[in-house]
Amino acid sequence: MRQRRIRRRISHEVLSSIGRLFVRIVPLCRERQPRGYGCHGVDDMIEDTVIFVAQDKRAVGLDDDGLIAHFLYRFDMIRFQAMKEAQQLRETSYADHIQATEEKEDR
Repeated sequence: MRQRRIRRRISHEVLSSIGRLFVRIVPLCRERQPRGYGCHGVDDMIEDTVIFVAQDKRAVGLDDDGLIAHFLYRFDMIRFQAMKEAQQLRETSYADHIQATEEKEDR
């Protein structure tokens, strides 16, 4: 599972730019991913991306189009991580089911 804690300083310049561009960013994210994975919805992925990009030093000094492109790139990263986490949780529960079935058969 990935870490969701804030480790670096947040750039208030980047955060204010994201806030200004938020009405343009959200529809683009929803086009890329109309639904979530498991209990991690699209809004959760957008929130995680805002936190991640606000801490990213590469986002400082980007113009609006560059910041949107960088945000969408990071959104795709977080979307992929959420997909893998949901897949891992499904596999773990499935493995527990197999083990319970095997124990039942051994009796």
